[in-house]
This record gives sequence, C-alpha cells and structure tokens, in this order.
Amino acid sequence: GFVSSLAVVEVAFDDNPHGYYSINADFHCMAGVWFHAIGFSLTVSALYGKIYRTKRLIVDNGQNGLRVSRSILPHLQNMATKVGLEFLYLTVWSVAAPVKYERKCADDNPEGFCESIGRCEGDVVALVFTAVMLGGHFLYLCNLLYLCYAVRNVPQEFAEHKWTSAATISAMEAMVIMPLVVTLTWQDP
Repeated sequence: GFVSSLAVVEVAFDDNPHGYYSINADFHCMAGVWFHAIGFSLTVSALYGKIYRTKRLIVDNGQNGLRVSRSILPHLQNMATKVGLEFLYLTVWSVAAPVKYERKCADDNPEGFCESIGRCEGDVVALVFTAVMLGGHFLYLCNLLYLCYAVRNVPQEFAEHKWTSAATISAMEAMVIMPLVVTLTWQDP
C-alpha cells in the first residue's frame, strides 16, 4: 500500500527549470510506474500468501493423506518470486520503451506564446507494456479472489478473507475504471 502510494508523489515533478521539482522529469515518469507496480506486487502477494497459507493449513491439510508443511518459507519465496518477476518486467520496460515527460501547447496562439500541458507519455510499445502489466495484475487479483472463495468456510479469525475479498473487488473496479477515465480525459488540459 505505502509503496504504491509513492507513485502519487511522482506527479508533483515537472520540467520547469525554475521550479522546486525541476529534476529529471523523464526519470520521475518511469519511477511512478515502478512505485505503483512494485507496491501492487508487494501488497497483493502478501495477501495472497496469507490466504494461500490458510487454505493449505486448514482446508487442504490431511486431504488425500497429505500432511502440509507449516513453514512460512515457501510462501515468502513465492512472494519474492512475484516481486522479482515484476522487477524484471519493469526493467525490460524501462529499457525498451520508457515513459517520457512531454510538454505540448494546449492552444494555438499567433503571438508565439501558448498555455502548455506537461504529462508522461509513451509510444505504442509503452502502451502495450502498460496493458500487459494491468492485465497481469487483474488476473492476479482474480486468482486472489478465487482463493478467498476457496476459504470462505474458514472462520474469519484465521483467514480475514472477507476483508481481502472486499479490497480485491475494489482494486479490480479501479483497474476497470482507470483506463476508461484516462482515455476520456486524456486530451483535457
């Protein structure tokens, strides 16, 4: 949650050479993506690990004659793997098609002056990277939601699956609505 929230801080940076936040704006565009993605991966993989561990210990334990290990290490390794894959994906994205800060005129003024708008933009490849990342995040949330359903009969004290389900559905709603809002407001100054 906290790491994802740091992506909002990156919105404050621009390319004004006289401004307080005049540091490399291109860097901050891609840093916002990194904060969001790594924060998402950390948060959701931790929730997934908690619910999955509950499922393995309470629901699956003893089924088919198998004993389930109580060690938390496999779940931490799973979490590290998911964050590592996100890190690798973001590294490839940052090298192949980084998001860049661009400033454009918002109006046509014959006197040579214009009101300008600066924002982070990318080419078609960056758009594909964004769509793949958001699609992967959505599928991961679907998997987490299914896991919450699988432990629905476990007492709330052990799983907290109801709160996790509510948070997951909220995140899924945001992921569906966010691209629509960005598309509808993209040209607005």
